Amino acid sequence: MIFSRRIFTALESYGVLPRLLFLPSTRSPLRLLAQAIQVAGEVRSFRPEAVHADFGGRTALLGALCSRSPLVITYRGSDLNPCPNMGRLTRVFYHAMSQVSALRAEAIVCVSAQLKARLWWRRERVTVIPSGVDISTFVPMLRSEARRRLRFGIHEEIVLFNGGGPRAIKRPDLAMAAVEYANRTRSGIRLVVLDGTVDPCDVPLYLNAADCLLVTSEWEGSPTIVNEAMACNLPVVSVNVGDVAMQLAEVTPTEIVPRCPECLGDAIVKILSEGLRSNGRVKAQRISTMALAEQINAIYSNILTADRVPKKVPSD
Repeated sequence: MIFSRRIFTALESYGVLPRLLFLPSTRSPLRLLAQAIQVAGEVRSFRPEAVHADFGGRTALLGALCSRSPLVITYRGSDLNPCPNMGRLTRVFYHAMSQVSALRAEAIVCVSAQLKARLWWRRERVTVIPSGVDISTFVPMLRSEARRRLRFGIHEEIVLFNGGGPRAIKRPDLAMAAVEYANRTRSGIRLVVLDGTVDPCDVPLYLNAADCLLVTSEWEGSPTIVNEAMACNLPVVSVNVGDVAMQLAEVTPTEIVPRCPECLGDAIVKILSEGLRSNGRVKAQRISTMALAEQINAIYSNILTADRVPKKVPSD
């Protein structure tokens, strides 16, 4: 995950020496066993003072079982939230791995208070730290320049939607219905969908080219796209999901509305009629990658003895 790389790169400035280990998703018992052997081998080789599992599920479980070092777990969303894209038994097993792993954790990070409330135990060990944003990459730029580079019409009204992920969670059907409703009042609105195929390097261009971001998800942790939109001063129209309302509390213009096409459509029309950029970058600076790395480093310092420096912390 790109945000994992960013946060652990930032932690190096605090004297943390990370070794990153990325585990491909699998449901095969044999591949899961191979990953357990791989994690155990990395632990023996690196001899970390702590292990940080940057997701729940099997990532957290392998971190809990394959090392005796203090364990930190970050829960990000689908590892605790409902997952309608999974079969029932798979979902139950996946969430059970997340919950059981928490018993082994010395410290827990949840990206939203809503996720913290989903833990069965160890809530007293939780620090709520939202998903961060790289404010050196996501910066405001002239909308005309962003549109020129993407070959968008200079006078188009563009609503951006992040559809990368399970449709049952992201709800592209609701996004399309909302824009269709908005077009009844203000014709010519175009919905542009980030479907997971866009180069991550181009996402700042899309955020700067758009007139607003639309979020219709059924479930989220701390949606990175919202924080990236704030950093680019892009107004947001969203349902109340994850930590969106908290992150956008001081950001204007923004609209948090009920989950229905009419409410979302009216909010889109209102944002487009105002024609303003937001003040989101001010808030985004508080959740920059470096600011959050400082909080995570403080967690490491709390669970490690003072004489163990530099700290070696691999991330699963």
